[in-house]
Amino acid sequence: MHDSAAAGSQDALRAFVDILGKTHVLTSPRATAPYAKGSRFGSGTVLAVLRPGSLIDMWRALQVCVD
Repeated sequence: MHDSAAAGSQDALRAFVDILGKTHVLTSPRATAPYAKGSRFGSGTVLAVLRPGSLIDMWRALQVCVD
């Protein structure tokens, strides 16, 4: 991963934690493993698994992805 992409990823993770709280942003391989493999489409790596508590939280997290 390029340095700018890595920096962007870290910025996104910080924003997700600010929006959702640390307990709702899963980043460890053990915590994200169940979400990294689909029953129909294979597997891959994930930066984080987000578990928003409201539609507003979901919208704010999505806005981070768009920006």
